Amino acid sequence: MSTAEDKVIKVYGRCACEALCHCTICRKCSGAPVSHLIGFANPRCVSVAPSSFFEANGRDADVSAADEEATFAALICHKTSETMCRYSCPHCGSSLVNVSLLPESAPPGPFRDLPTGILEHDDNGKPIGYADFAPQAHMFYTRRLADHLDGLPKFGTYPGTDLVPETDAEPESAA
Repeated sequence: MSTAEDKVIKVYGRCACEALCHCTICRKCSGAPVSHLIGFANPRCVSVAPSSFFEANGRDADVSAADEEATFAALICHKTSETMCRYSCPHCGSSLVNVSLLPESAPPGPFRDLPTGILEHDDNGKPIGYADFAPQAHMFYTRRLADHLDGLPKFGTYPGTDLVPETDAEPESAA
């Protein structure tokens, strides 16, 4: 039987965004008031393949488009909006990767992001390398359930767009 642990997310290059997302869809999908995501502007920076692929080909093996397509076909795709597909394990339901359907011409363009909860953890339960991708901003902050007075920049939509104050906008009700 395949589980989320059988799926390996391989990340290349540098992430473009480490953010806490307050959008209603991320909150519903994660079951939490905020979702910590690591975003990559180049969709090919994030590849998905079964662990058996890397066992057979080595940890640094490149994942072909065909291999990745076959892996995505085995996952469950939740098209949560016109602009996002969220893939999860068909056996345990773990969120694995989110794939933007935005065209190149629409900011922020196509991207992929990962929930930090799927990353390997150290003995203390913190994702390995956490300091490298600690949150740098809040996105969809006007939809937050509570204020976050952490000094990080707050954006109304995607990072780099409309900056909003930490406390001026009314948070959404928890209803």
